[in-house]
Formats: sequence, structure tokens, C-alpha cells
Amino acid sequence: MPSKSIPRYCLHKGSGQAYVKLSGKRHYLGVHGTPASHREYARLIGEWQAGQTTAPKRITIGQLAMLYLQHAEKHYRKDGQQTTEVSAIQTALRHVNRLHRKTSASDFTPKMLRAVRDSMIESGYVRESINKLIDRIRRMYKWAVSEGLVHVNVYQTLLTLTGLQRGRTDAREGRPVRPVPDALVDAVQPYVSREVWGMIEVQRVTGMRPSEVRLMRGCDLNTSGAVWEYIPQSHKTQHHQKERVVMIGPKGQKVLKGFLRANLSAYLFSSDGDDCRRRSENVAPGGRKTGRCCCGGDRCGGLWSALRGLC
Repeated sequence: MPSKSIPRYCLHKGSGQAYVKLSGKRHYLGVHGTPASHREYARLIGEWQAGQTTAPKRITIGQLAMLYLQHAEKHYRKDGQQTTEVSAIQTALRHVNRLHRKTSASDFTPKMLRAVRDSMIESGYVRESINKLIDRIRRMYKWAVSEGLVHVNVYQTLLTLTGLQRGRTDAREGRPVRPVPDALVDAVQPYVSREVWGMIEVQRVTGMRPSEVRLMRGCDLNTSGAVWEYIPQSHKTQHHQKERVVMIGPKGQKVLKGFLRANLSAYLFSSDGDDCRRRSENVAPGGRKTGRCCCGGDRCGGLWSALRGLC
């Protein structure tokens, strides 16, 4: 007959080790109270839970958070890499654990969730970010219901806490994101590589995301018409089965023609190491070196170093 409750995280007093007893067998987890022992406990409980048919009655919010984070690390992936959603979930769970880590997951109420939200306000988070973090906590409970870890009523009651509204909360409002003045952008040109400057110019006239311009290849371009079409191989909404098409007019075409390659599978904005080393020797105003330039990848230090030196 399947167990009706989650086996407890226990202390072996003689050795100081943590252990959990599953199906009559004791499993040692490491030093009691350490994050590593809690992760091992969550892993074993997850495997144990997969074979259960009834929802457990004793699981803390801290334990639920560990299980959910393990799920998130596998679920929120794109092109084989974890997305930034995982770190956002970690932030949300850190706040709920700070106040209610030892609370039973089934006893979590809207009032407790409001207390978590108040702690986010006190920490200085902006209103929109707080609403998103609270939604991530509720999403954890939705997942917990699907896994049989808590009753659906717990999740439904958490939905009754409405989001923070503009002008009706002490949470501060975020600043609107505005374009960087052209004068500041133009000023960094001497301090970045030809490839980085090409990417900047293409973004200026198309509005595409940085990740999209970095991944541009000749095979992703349709140059048959007066207006070119660029279909990124990877983009922000691809997991929604949506196609992304960026239209490129004459100004963008003029920039791209200087980077087109015979090998259509090659990335357009890449350069050799000599160019990077040469550009990295440039000095920003004040005598400070700008740092490394990138080759169209993630390691661009020259652009942002120069911007910080000018702002």
C-alpha cells in the first residue's frame, strides 16, 4: 500500500549525517542541514514520489521549492541551455523560503503570499517585477497540484490575491526603457571592432534583438526582393511555435553587404583574433583601456566598457 506522507528529513545524531527512510531502507544524504543534503533529499523524494499514488500530507515549502527548481532547470531550456527564467524562479523562491521555508506547503495561504510580496516591496523591487515573481510562486503551486504534492484548493486560493496596481501600492514604479542617444552610440565606434559596429548599425535600422543579430547567417536571409527578410534560427518566442521575420530595408542591406560570406552557414559578424587583439589595445577617454572586443559572440567587453567610460 503506498505511503500517505512524505518521509521526513532526519538527523543521525551519532554521525551528524542527514538521512531519509524510504521503503524501510535508510538513505544517507550528507552533513545534516547543508544545501547539498537537502538537494539529495529532494532528488530521492522526487524519485520516491513518482511511485506513489496518493498526495503526501507532509511536505514543507522549502522541500517543494527544491523539487520545483529541479523541474524548472530541466523544463526552461532553449537550444540546450537554461533560460533566464530559471534565475527568476530562484529569486522568487528565495523570498518565499526566507519567510515560510518550514511551513507546510498545504498550509500556505494568500495572507502568507501577501507577506512575501511585502518583503519584495521592502527590498526595493519595482511593481511589475513583483507581480511576475508572485506569479512564479503561484506557478510552482500549479505544478505541485499536477504532481500530486498539494491539493488543488491550495493553488486556487492563492489566485485570489490580486496583482499590485499602479498608484495603489507602495511599490515603486520602474523607469521606462528609452533609446540610447545617438551621440553616445556614435562615440563608441573607435573602440569596438568592425563586426561589433556592424551589429550596432543593423540593430539601429531594424530594431532586432542582440541575440538575433549575433546569429545572422547568409542562409537565414531572403535577398530576392527589394526588402530583405531575415528569419532567425533562434528567437525569443520560438517555443510558442511562432515564426519571427525581420524586414531589412536599403540602409540595413548596405551594412550587411559588407559582411556577406561565400559560406552561407557562417555567421556574418565574426572576425579573426588579430582584429580583436588590435581593438582591445584602444584606450577610452581618461586613459583607461576598453578591454576585449567580441567576435560577434557573448564576450563583448569593448562596447560596454566604452559606453561606461562615456556616460
